[in-house]
Amino acid sequence: MIQTFLNPQNEQGKSNMRTQQHLTFIRYFLHIMFARIIL
Repeated sequence: MIQTFLNPQNEQGKSNMRTQQHLTFIRYFLHIMFARIIL
């Protein structure tokens, strides 16, 4: 918490990166599901 207060930009960047990875995973998962339904 103290570190977040001292360096909020860094924490924001970390959480943002995590969100990006999460969205990429969801997109990848959806692609697999659609492929299975179509094929």
